[in-house]
Amino acid sequence: MTPTLPVELWRRIFRLTTYTGADLDQVIKHELDSDKFTECKQNYLRTIETKVAISHVSRQFRCIASEFLFEFVSIDKPSQALKLETLMEESSTSDGPRDCIKFLFVRCTDESIMPRVTNVLRLCRDLRGFSWNHPISQTRFQDRRLVEDEMLRSIPTNLRFLNWNSLVYLNVLDAFLHNASDSLEGLYINGFLLNPPPNRCTTFPALTHLDVRCIASCNWLDKWIMPSLNELHLPYGYSYSDERCPGVLTHAGMSLRVLRLGTSFRVTPNLLSQILCICPKLEEIYYFVHPNDDLCPWESEATHVLLRMVGIDFVGTGFGGYDKVQDYFGSISKTRFPSLHTIMVDDIFFDGSTERVRIIMESKSDNFGSAEIRMVQFL
Repeated sequence: MTPTLPVELWRRIFRLTTYTGADLDQVIKHELDSDKFTECKQNYLRTIETKVAISHVSRQFRCIASEFLFEFVSIDKPSQALKLETLMEESSTSDGPRDCIKFLFVRCTDESIMPRVTNVLRLCRDLRGFSWNHPISQTRFQDRRLVEDEMLRSIPTNLRFLNWNSLVYLNVLDAFLHNASDSLEGLYINGFLLNPPPNRCTTFPALTHLDVRCIASCNWLDKWIMPSLNELHLPYGYSYSDERCPGVLTHAGMSLRVLRLGTSFRVTPNLLSQILCICPKLEEIYYFVHPNDDLCPWESEATHVLLRMVGIDFVGTGFGGYDKVQDYFGSISKTRFPSLHTIMVDDIFFDGSTERVRIIMESKSDNFGSAEIRMVQFL
């Protein structure tokens, strides 16, 4: 069968036929560690059967369908990595996997997969995103470090999304990030970062999403300039002073819309005021309340025009009773926060229950002291 329609139209038909209902670029940016991303990934893999069927219709269909057949590749076995590596080495045409792989997701279940993946990365010509997930194993870090270092050096420097979940030396990671700084849009780092932090300033003009979950100090982020950053997640590993706002916000705060702070942060009235001042476009903020946090950060003179969502986790506090939640947020008024209409509270006891719940509150008056509960979820 020879298609009689223009190639562009067939390409559009194939795209609609294999569409999963979500733009992977956007899902990766916003939901990399969420159930939504897992679902999207599974949906992409389910379309493989349809893509293969299309490629078997004719040689021309196979050429047209190639970009859809290889756009999303997920590997978790050495045999899969070997097949992909062989296929790429045997193909040098523009419609082969070298040019068509856009997203490569690898979960390391066997050390022998690493050199295969490294070579696949070298062969990719238009890779947009790479995810490397290497759980802690019995292999000595020194034995696998050289292989993973080489893998980092093999990633194309025009990459847009990187998820690195593994042990890594900071100087090697920093070298790659510096080379890829112009194109990176989403960066997710999870794991131990070893050796002294880099000391150079790097600008990431396109970076919009940054999530750093490292068992080490992350203060080296203070030297990063990120004028387009929209979302920042700092779960832990960041040292700061209550008298000084985290330095990373100095170079990113002007554009920031979503800020998630982890358990290493104690949000006081002073710190909250600084954050709201440095981040004029902030719309959402999430943080933890600790058992010995005596000061409510909202009992200050802080104001913000655009803030619309607050999420709080009362982790380990034994915080109980809706009346206490109302007291905690009672000082938030429409005068100081005209756009704030939703507060999400996690890990509290509610209405005599012995189970911890999440409640979502909405303000129906001038302050949250009389806010109404919209939803209750058991955790």
